[in-house]
Amino acid sequence: MEMNSSRDTTKDFTLPRCLEDARIQTLPSSAYYIPNFITPAEEQSLLDQIQNAPARWINLSRRRLQVYPSRLTANNSLLAAPLPKWLLDPVMMRLQSIPVSCDDGDTAGKHIFASSPHKGANHVLINEYEPGQGIMPHQDGAAYWPVVATVSLTAPIVLDIYGKGDDGHAETQPRWSILQEARR
Repeated sequence: MEMNSSRDTTKDFTLPRCLEDARIQTLPSSAYYIPNFITPAEEQSLLDQIQNAPARWINLSRRRLQVYPSRLTANNSLLAAPLPKWLLDPVMMRLQSIPVSCDDGDTAGKHIFASSPHKGANHVLINEYEPGQGIMPHQDGAAYWPVVATVSLTAPIVLDIYGKGDDGHAETQPRWSILQEARR
């Protein structure tokens, strides 16, 4: 698959030269935002795959959920299993095509999953929210460490990030809010 840089706007998606170029300056140094990460055709293909998935929806109180390749085990770990091809290409392959750093130092050529135990994405949660719904503040467990990526389809979302107080409990107001825009 041909990848293009943010300087080439002839394609329907744009990618930064490296993740450093996509860093959100007002957030911790590990927060990045890449608008128009997928094309309209790729977005529609993903939506079709999600809607046509046989018996994959899990109904929860505030959302519907699909899990790939499988749910967490009883001890909150992930089973080693491949992701479906329609999730690998374009989303995972594209994420892995972007180097973390633009310089030639120790991180040159390393992608966002390079320090993860699996060296790539190993778990995908597909959440469907109705307008006005969302998920309560939570902390992702160790199975999701060290990388969490969010791709929003069809609509913008606001991702609120909460800090922890001195007592270890989540703060009552978000420390940061990130608007993930709909495709333009």
